Amino acid sequence: LHRPCVAGCGHAFCFWCMFKAMDSFVTSTCAMCRTPFAHFPSVCVPLQHVLNRLFPEDCEQRAAEVAATELENFQARAPVVPPPPPGDLAPAVGADLTCGAC
Repeated sequence: LHRPCVAGCGHAFCFWCMFKAMDSFVTSTCAMCRTPFAHFPSVCVPLQHVLNRLFPEDCEQRAAEVAATELENFQARAPVVPPPPPGDLAPAVGADLTCGAC
């Protein structure tokens, strides 16, 4: 997953795959379970940080691939994921996925 977005049903997709699945004429649906969604996808920053930490080489390679095709295919760029805060550079991976509201 590069710049992962999580649909309301919980399924995750890369930003551009979710963007392409949206339809402006009818209700958009999840590609996995067909649950309707109506929001523009936003990148799940904590999930991207976890992926970057667990799979750094794969994430760098995928970022380069996406950057090479974004402007050519979409004439746009997906949102940039900010780096983790300075105090958050080495927490356990599970800590990145805790609920911010609980």
